[in-house]
Amino acid sequence: MGKKKVLMIVGIIILLLLIIFIISVARKYIIINKLAKTKEEFLSSSNYSYSFISDSTGNVVCEYLYKDGKSMEIWKTNDNVDNIIWYDETTKEHISINAKTSTAIVSHSETYEAFPDSVANTILSSVLPDKAMDKMKIALTFSISTKEFDGEKCYVLQPFTGIVSNTYYFNKENRTMSKTSMGENNNIRFENWALNQVTDDVVSRPDLNGYVVTFND
Repeated sequence: MGKKKVLMIVGIIILLLLIIFIISVARKYIIINKLAKTKEEFLSSSNYSYSFISDSTGNVVCEYLYKDGKSMEIWKTNDNVDNIIWYDETTKEHISINAKTSTAIVSHSETYEAFPDSVANTILSSVLPDKAMDKMKIALTFSISTKEFDGEKCYVLQPFTGIVSNTYYFNKENRTMSKTSMGENNNIRFENWALNQVTDDVVSRPDLNGYVVTFND
């Protein structure tokens, strides 16, 4: 086989590999872009909700509800309410209720952020950035496969670099986050994502009658 023919074959192989690489990155970019749009749709909405559970806490579930600047976290164990955290972005009033001890703490804070929402924002923003160049970086440094999780077909995103044990699952149908695995035993599951289902009465200021109230203003 002549030298020119060998070089031509090598060139064709390199070109094919390059085409495959470009197609792969383009596919991943398209998927990331779709997932990012869904993230933005929820987290910029004036009315959304979801539930949050960590495998490390077992049967402890948090329901997060947000409507028109008012947010509420309802922490439950076996469907029994343990704690309620309520916040009004306009008045900056923050109320933390311990249902077990019938106590409540009322305070005002300019910087309060609801814990589960911060977790969702942190996770989603790290893997689904807003800028096109950052999305391309994710496309280049993550693998995207398809697997089934709890009966759902999911996109599975996993980094090639950094903390490579982190794995992110997104429902293929509605493109919401289903689960995040951080290491071997720290799985965070997200369920019941919904838009425009929270009513005013659900996120209204909690009635503190019957509670021992402490004011920390």
